Amino acid sequence: MSQNWGRWGADDEVGALNHITDERRRKAAGLVKQGRVVSLARPLKLGDVTKGHDSLRRIEMDDGFLGAATECLQLEYHGDEITHIDSLGHIWDSGGMWGGKDPDRMIQADGLSWGAIDAWREGIVTRGVLLDVVRHRGVDYVESSAPVTGNELDEIARKQQVDVTVGDAVAVHCGREAWVAAGRPGHSAPGLDPSCVDFLSARECTALLWDQNEITRADGQPRTLPVHSVIWRLGMAVIDGAKLDELADVCQERNTYEFMLVTAPLPIIGGSGSPVNPLALL
Repeated sequence: MSQNWGRWGADDEVGALNHITDERRRKAAGLVKQGRVVSLARPLKLGDVTKGHDSLRRIEMDDGFLGAATECLQLEYHGDEITHIDSLGHIWDSGGMWGGKDPDRMIQADGLSWGAIDAWREGIVTRGVLLDVVRHRGVDYVESSAPVTGNELDEIARKQQVDVTVGDAVAVHCGREAWVAAGRPGHSAPGLDPSCVDFLSARECTALLWDQNEITRADGQPRTLPVHSVIWRLGMAVIDGAKLDELADVCQERNTYEFMLVTAPLPIIGGSGSPVNPLALL
């Protein structure tokens, strides 16, 4: 796998989003034919994100002339339950953070001073491509014993007659909703093989959206996050916990697997990520 450190300058905190030019945004907008919008976020129950607080408070003002409802949210969004985007400073390996920065110097109690999510405050507006592993295999969901490989992603793209190219956001549908509905354990969920990184790197993709995650360890081996390495090595955005089943149905119905992707993080200064509601426009 190639490495993008220094490609856009030593002080770059935007990473692979630099691939998204004005022209690529305009071309992405041209993919919207029907005006249909599909949310790619997993729904949240209010009670699950108001920990330690009343789920909803009712406020009466001016002797009952006015009323309001309010809540206080507390989200631990990293993981696979809440759809979120990882910042470039979210994760690293022994070689350093994105751009080779030292995490001991870039992380303080009040937040990241490098690779924080507010660097992406302008969001991601680009061409999205869905690669539907589930329908390609003819199964309800991907099994842990058969992770998705980079060669398989290439085969799916060719079968769907869609090119994955520079600046694209790739959504990989592994059937998480069906997996959960079948009562399968979340922590042993299937995912992507490390070879998928080469697929994304070779095509200079901007973002990865997935409903499952990645194979994180072999028996008896230390835990690794090989596919998440696209963050600190390539500068890609990773959107974890995406909900892709409805988009997969729409793409099959329309027999097209490209769309306009629009999403943006909360501009949390120093933040390691943010909840998001990615939208596919078709």
